[in-house]
Parts: sequence; structure tokens; C-alpha cells
Amino acid sequence: DGGARIDREQRTGHEGFAIFDDLPAGVTLSVAATHPEYGTPLGAAELRAGDEVEIALHEGRCFEGRVFDAQTGAPVADARVGMNWLLRPETRTDAAGRYRLNGWIAGRNVFHAIDVIAPGYPRTSTRITNDTVIDFALQRGDFVTGRVVAPDGAGIAGARVAVVGDEDWSLSTAYGRTDPNGRFHLGPLSRSMPHAVVVTAPGYGRTLAGIRPRPVEPGTLELGDILLPSGLEVEGRVEDVFGRPLARVEVVLQGWHPAPGLPEPPRDVPYGREEKRLTDDLGRFRFPDLGPARYTLRVQRRGDAAVECPVDMVDRDAQDLV
Repeated sequence: DGGARIDREQRTGHEGFAIFDDLPAGVTLSVAATHPEYGTPLGAAELRAGDEVEIALHEGRCFEGRVFDAQTGAPVADARVGMNWLLRPETRTDAAGRYRLNGWIAGRNVFHAIDVIAPGYPRTSTRITNDTVIDFALQRGDFVTGRVVAPDGAGIAGARVAVVGDEDWSLSTAYGRTDPNGRFHLGPLSRSMPHAVVVTAPGYGRTLAGIRPRPVEPGTLELGDILLPSGLEVEGRVEDVFGRPLARVEVVLQGWHPAPGLPEPPRDVPYGREEKRLTDDLGRFRFPDLGPARYTLRVQRRGDAAVECPVDMVDRDAQDLV
């Protein structure tokens, strides 16, 4: 209360008790318990000074295995191994590439996957089955380089470049910004799946390209120059049938501008193909920094049918919609 934060930690004794002394009276606190051999309960128990709470921990499944280089068979030491995208809980491999991961509870870990992250290798993920021994043979990844340029050919510093692959529960991603000359170097990326390349910069149009799978030796793929057009914008208002503005209505703009001379992004990787906004108190919305393309605008208020309209930005500088 009053903006104060209380953060304390205790270890239980041999009977499982932990006592927190000198807590402020009248303040609602939350308490959670963790143990490396047990799954962590969802949420936390609430209590006040003087209360007693009992927390039940359930024994989680244990997984173990080895992480090694697929080409050489050499162990990969100090690799991070954990549950799902956030790697919670998490452990690290030892010098022999072995790991032991405790605390998985079906239902709590809803994505049912173990992920591995190691320098020089793309993120690797595998679904959890009935097996308790899961080995990971890591394939070294590709790196991608290129240069982001303006319509006058000058490099754009600070442009954001995102490379995303998504295939059968596995994600391969790399993010970064261009240097003062507009160049970028990102990776490692999986060589077995296609990737979308999404480039954005203030004042320039969002631009997409694609990278095809490369079932060859790992290396560096040079994309060359990625030309960003001058940014366009779509703005408008959402009103009801009586002309009254509608606040906090979701507006979705679907579409993308292709990078000249580069492959198109894969159809099954949706990243970068749409943007979302909520209308303000006056029903207004705005999508800046768009490339010339044909878009679809979709508006839907909860409980109502969606309304869609085409937005042709190929030969326009801006478009205002109501």
C-alpha cells in the first residue's frame, strides 16, 4: 500500500515451516513457494500479518539428456535448457553437455515443450512426450547481413530488422538495429525453415522480404540493399450509426510492402503482415510508416460483426477513412 514494496525470502525448516517477522499491519501480502524438485503453483496466496497459510507443492516430472553438436558430436556446455519460450524453470548443461530439468507439471506448462539456447546455434525446441530422456542435436545456424537504404540510396541508421521463422512448434528469430551505415548482421538462424524479414524505421514504409531454407553448410547470407520507401499513413475515425465516436475499438490493418528484388516472405509466417490499434476517446486511429501496397482495414466492436474495407495505398500519399 502507498507504493511501498516488501520483498523477502526465507527457506523452510525440516518441518516445512517458514516465518516472516516484523511485517506491517493491515497490508495484504502475497506469498509463493518454489523448490527445484517440485512444480511451482500458479499464482500466489494472499494474507495479512498474523495469518498462516499452507502451500501444497506437487512433484513435477524430471527430464534429463545431453546437448551436443550435430556435426561433430561434441558436447555443448553451458547451454540454457528450460520450459517453453521463457525457459521457466531453467537449467544449464555441464561440461559434458548434460542437463537435468525438474518441476514440469502437465496443465501448468501448457505449451509442453523444452527449449535450448546456445551461442552459435539457433533456438531449438522439442515437444514433451512420455520420454524422460531427451537429447538435443544442435545444428549450427546461418547469419544474415544486408544494408537498409532510403530512396536516395543513403544508409538508414537505427532501422529495426526482425528475422522470424516459425515451423512445427519451432521458432527461429533474430532482432537488431542497423549501424550508422545502415548495415545489419543477425543470427544464428535455422537453415531448415523459411524466414520473414521485417524492416521498419521512423518516416519510412514497413517492408518485408523472405529467406528460403538453406540445407547446406552454415554460413552468411548477404541480402544486399533493402530499399525502404518514404512512409505513407492511413488514419480515420470509427463512429456508430448516429455519428458518435467509438472509443477503444480494435482496428486491424492487413497488408505489406515487398522489398524490391528480394523473395517474398513465406505465407505461413504471419509476422509483420498486420498492425493493430485501439481507437482513442474521439474514435480516431492512425497507421503511420506504411509502404505503398493494397491493404485491408478491419474494424470490429465486441458483439458486432466485423466491417472490412480495402485501402489502396499504391498511388496515394495518405488516406483518411470514416
